[in-house]
Amino acid sequence: MSADCSGTVATLRVRAGMAGAVARRIRAAGDPAILGVIADRHTVLAVVRPAEAERVMDWLRCLWG
Repeated sequence: MSADCSGTVATLRVRAGMAGAVARRIRAAGDPAILGVIADRHTVLAVVRPAEAERVMDWLRCLWG
């Protein structure tokens, strides 16, 4: 998995077919800083609060790192 954050959108690139599972796990965490999550075959996009972007990115990297 690779992760990048541009402003308020965190982009995660995952193996084919894993995006849905990753998105469900992020949603299940219930972090209020994550405003929305969408997934495609290889990509998960998470919209996060600007003030919390770095913390959320660190958490996402730890989740799958």
